[in-house]
Amino acid sequence: MDINNFNKLGKVERANNRNTIIDIIKTLPIENVDTLISELDNGDFYFSTNSLMPKFAYAGRLCEYSLELYHNLQKINRDLSLGLEDNNLFLLALACGYSYANVYTVGTKNVKLDNGDWEQLNYFYLGETRQAGEYTTPTFGEKAYLFISKYASLSTELIQALFSYRATMNNSLKYSLYAINKYAYALDLADTMTMVKYE
Repeated sequence: MDINNFNKLGKVERANNRNTIIDIIKTLPIENVDTLISELDNGDFYFSTNSLMPKFAYAGRLCEYSLELYHNLQKINRDLSLGLEDNNLFLLALACGYSYANVYTVGTKNVKLDNGDWEQLNYFYLGETRQAGEYTTPTFGEKAYLFISKYASLSTELIQALFSYRATMNNSLKYSLYAINKYAYALDLADTMTMVKYE
């Protein structure tokens, strides 16, 4: 990992991303807006990451990812004239981003610098994701659904899209789903665009 990557986003950038998320949430026709905002604030959504890959393993990446995913969904919807509702696009992006909340933990490690000195640096590592009493860890799609369904009434099409998020499917099944579900197609393409941007 780049030794300076952990603090790639400064506090001001992270605060701006948080404010953007909250401003959008306040425009949504959903229930318990204050509870949703509180849940995001009380977890690590605004601070954590969504990946241990070096290029993504920095503080604030999770929230940044959600916003990038939302903007990519908007672009796809506009460019391909899919006719998808913008509120639903944001709900998908927020839910998929949140599926990574409380997954990674911050630790420290000693890193030898080029000049031979050692420095203690922060890094993310995979924490305990299974709750007491659970037999299996939910998939990211399941976590996304469980989170957002507390606040919004979802159509079957949106639920399908969430459950397909980063799911392991053979191509035949995937393309069959995309043929009948524009949200699932747009979500997969937007997620790919978000990751490829950093290649």
